[in-house]
Amino acid sequence: MANNYVEFSEELTGLSAEELTWLKGQLEIICVIDGQEYPADHLPVGCRNKEPEWRGCRGLRDYPEYDPTFIEAPEFQFEFEKGAEDSEESSLWIYGEEGGNIDQICHIVQKFLKQFRPNDYWSLTFAATCSKPRVGEFSGGAVFVTAETIRWDNAESFIEREKAAFVERRIGNLLCWVGVEYLRGDQFVCDDTDKLLFCLRCNERCLDQVRELPRRDSGTE
Repeated sequence: MANNYVEFSEELTGLSAEELTWLKGQLEIICVIDGQEYPADHLPVGCRNKEPEWRGCRGLRDYPEYDPTFIEAPEFQFEFEKGAEDSEESSLWIYGEEGGNIDQICHIVQKFLKQFRPNDYWSLTFAATCSKPRVGEFSGGAVFVTAETIRWDNAESFIEREKAAFVERRIGNLLCWVGVEYLRGDQFVCDDTDKLLFCLRCNERCLDQVRELPRRDSGTE
């Protein structure tokens, strides 16, 4: 039996006291009682016997795919770290040793950027690994976050783009020959250029398929 993992480790650095307080508040578990948010571990006396209307991570309360009844805490690991002794700045270390929900991370980080650093960006790279060297079970990727956008890329997408570019180059080389020898229609039955191009694009045996097209009878019109 093999296990699959998603591993990552990144920081949100240079946090001011205000930014640190905001992030701690976003990552804490809260209870919503009578429409008000309260830290789950510091409920007012008058609210302790009331059933909360909602309980979960404050920073994910507005994240549509977050279900606190399934997993209440953020689905990633994090720690706040102090800076150098002569600095008042700190950092947030975000990591996953075996897995983690990177979408949740991006949601909270984007809110942070909108609130404090609208002209800045943040990025994270991740590795998708397997406990056994199984073919096709290793990958990786990256995400680039700004106040306005969240852009993803991964190893599979890179391979697909390169394959598409390779096929385009191959098709271009083939058409230099195909266009002269086949598409004029004076030697072969196939006059449907679109059909022939589709055939060239759809698989690796395109050259063989072109060669197998039936020839016209040289004595016919």
